[in-house]
Amino acid sequence: ILKKFDQKEYTDEEYEKEFLKIERAFKPLIMKLKEYGKSLRIGANHGSLSDRIMNRFGDTPEGMVESAIEFIKIAEYYDYKDIVVSMKASNPFIMIQAYKMLVERFIKEKMNYPIHLGVTEAGDGKDGRLKSYSGIGLLLLEGIGDTIRVSLTEDPVEEIPAAKEILQFIDKIKKDNQNLYEYLKTQKLSFHKPYEIKRNTKEYEIKQIGGSYPVKWIVDFYSHQLTDEIYKILKQNKPDYFFINENEVENFNNFINNYKDLKDIKPIFKISLMQQEDLQKTIDEIFNKFSESSFFFEFDSLNDQMLEELKPIFLKYPKNVLWFLHFKDISSNIQKFIESLSSLQSIEAQLILSIETFYNNQYLDVIHLYPFIQQFTKFPILLKFQHQEEYLLTYLGILGAGSIFSSIGDLLYISSNDMKKSIEYGSDILQITRLRLSRADFISCPSCGRTLFDLQEVTKRIKEKTEHLKGVKIAIMGCIVNGLGEMADADFGYVGSSPGKVNLYKGKTLIKRNVPEEIAPDELVQMIKDAGMWQDPN
Repeated sequence: ILKKFDQKEYTDEEYEKEFLKIERAFKPLIMKLKEYGKSLRIGANHGSLSDRIMNRFGDTPEGMVESAIEFIKIAEYYDYKDIVVSMKASNPFIMIQAYKMLVERFIKEKMNYPIHLGVTEAGDGKDGRLKSYSGIGLLLLEGIGDTIRVSLTEDPVEEIPAAKEILQFIDKIKKDNQNLYEYLKTQKLSFHKPYEIKRNTKEYEIKQIGGSYPVKWIVDFYSHQLTDEIYKILKQNKPDYFFINENEVENFNNFINNYKDLKDIKPIFKISLMQQEDLQKTIDEIFNKFSESSFFFEFDSLNDQMLEELKPIFLKYPKNVLWFLHFKDISSNIQKFIESLSSLQSIEAQLILSIETFYNNQYLDVIHLYPFIQQFTKFPILLKFQHQEEYLLTYLGILGAGSIFSSIGDLLYISSNDMKKSIEYGSDILQITRLRLSRADFISCPSCGRTLFDLQEVTKRIKEKTEHLKGVKIAIMGCIVNGLGEMADADFGYVGSSPGKVNLYKGKTLIKRNVPEEIAPDELVQMIKDAGMWQDPN
């Protein structure tokens, strides 16, 4: 979103004069750094760009890159190159775009500098980690980044294990996917620019995916786990599909009769592979009972004969039926897998492709695999992940949210034996990728010496009062030094102004100055109410 300014746009001459002012101010620092043999980090933050850059490029990744390149060129003019570069934002997608654009610009300018990775103001807890893991981890997986910092609104020592977990998981992925990488090296790859949004979903609106959200959401259905709590969660944050085992058909029927306000959540039934005649009978029985059903088939390995037997079944039903083809293991023969998929391409049915991302204790690098597959087939992609304990947040952050940030995936499904966990972690990924905001989004800085209040305690208090606000973005900044800029795209800002005092903002407009810290959270709530953005918790 481009921000508007009262200031007129710069002419080329005015733009150049401002650049010369920067050079004059920057030169003494460069000369001191050269004198003492010290290095310099040149960092561009999404919310802290100059008026001059903002007027020409907007508050964009491109503006971040342009700002950094200007400073690098000044340093190079004075023969100083002991530089590290960073591009930070609180929104991981903006951060990812900026770093990828930076690398492309380095290539164009024949520059080669180390890169420091970080998602700034990521917040705390699970969301803070998922944001950091998705941004930092995705870039490391793609070979970008030399140093990292996980920035959490927690005790600083908690940042260390979080950072280590990213590095350990990246090592695990690279080890698990050696065969895949060797195979991809032999292929001619042709991908679009990695920071461009070219999601293929709009081509598939006839397939019932697309529409209101660019990624559809599937959650597990277990009749014996349907508590009042889960019903309330589903009602407030409704998925698009239930994933249902075939032995739950009658229970699902009872469910939609009892919970009519959730009737529009469509069923996807997992069907066991069997003799064609029995398979046909099973599907008929389900389809006659639920006319908006879709069906999911799981293959332990590639089975061309079974795929051939399924073709006439696909064609028997209406075109809006989705047929999910899920493969547990393709690593033994990727080329054969591609050929088999290509043979299905001409079928006039809505086929969805899914490959197991965690199999035999190994993680599949879907970030590199799926763009390759999509050069040969145009099937929509189901991103299916398992709720399992080891590396859970790095797995969901890097491969789950990271896939969405890489324009991969048309449907998202977290498979779990616990229905609540299936809902929770799918919702988490959609929240941090901002595809579907089911609660407030918090931008909060890490503890530092400039913080003017107990950041962790204040963040906790504000979350307790406002976390239920669907889609509202709230920034909690410890100080006024960086706070205003780093609030970036927040709807409301809570910024330390002096010891015991807080400034409250709507967007970047100061609304209340020097509010006593004891009453500031309640004043923030009142501001949200005045703006017409408040919702009662229940």
